[in-house]
Amino acid sequence: MAERGVVLYRGAFGLANRDAKLQYTTSTPSCLASLSKPITAVAVMMMVEKGLLAFDRRLSQLLPGFLPAIGAVTVRQLLTHTSGMPDYPDLGVDRPGVTNAEILTALRQVKNPVFPPGLKYQYSNSGYVLLGQIVESLSDTPLPQFLASRIFQPLGMTSTFVLTSPEQKKAGVARGYDRNGGVNDFEGMATGDSGVYSTVEDLLRFDQALYDDTLVRQKTLALAFRSAQVREGSTTYGFGWNIREDDSSLKVWHQGNTAGFRAFIERRLSRRITVIMLTNGGDTDRMKINGEVQRILG
Repeated sequence: MAERGVVLYRGAFGLANRDAKLQYTTSTPSCLASLSKPITAVAVMMMVEKGLLAFDRRLSQLLPGFLPAIGAVTVRQLLTHTSGMPDYPDLGVDRPGVTNAEILTALRQVKNPVFPPGLKYQYSNSGYVLLGQIVESLSDTPLPQFLASRIFQPLGMTSTFVLTSPEQKKAGVARGYDRNGGVNDFEGMATGDSGVYSTVEDLLRFDQALYDDTLVRQKTLALAFRSAQVREGSTTYGFGWNIREDDSSLKVWHQGNTAGFRAFIERRLSRRITVIMLTNGGDTDRMKINGEVQRILG
């Protein structure tokens, strides 16, 4: 928990690796799951600022092999989960070790989106896999290397990496467990939608870099904190962030859930309050915990 970059509280409890009796610390890399999406969104915005991409560019103009209805989806719609892109677990390709190549093969066989692009909000991991592939194509660099060279290393996020091999799970990396202590570790190899391992210390560095022009300009980043426009229902999701506005105070947040890992960050932009939580022991009520933390701060 930090305010204007000053840590007000940091703490860690329990074991990161039960077999090795390794204590969980604030420097323990833990799986972010979908909390990887705000990082992918920043990479996309970097491509836009370099003039290599536009938010309303169609998928068919960026990656080959998609059928026309799927190819008509735009980058903006992928970012905001308004594309109608089917979630890849629904296509039968979600398994331990699933790769982006397998996901792309499945998506290239899809004839039509689940609903007309831009109609409504529906969360789709597939969309962020595609965004990661777009960054790879435009930068001619694998996404893990792009994120390392353009985001992690410049910010000093020395304990952060994208999982692409089981060998990266070294002794100090957290393993996942269920609420009863049984092993429930993350085994996916997809990138863009998930796969980033990080620490609360490194995520605070990422958070602070979003208050200046270190990664992308504030004018560009402001677009990420605007809810998408939809024709049916409503949405409070922007470019990689859930968005809330209470009493003229803008709050953006994201969670991550996979295997035994749970992740959370909320950023209260006017006061620059940041709350970050990473756990490896199954379900945790992060929203309630965050609410209590904010009540104490208030």
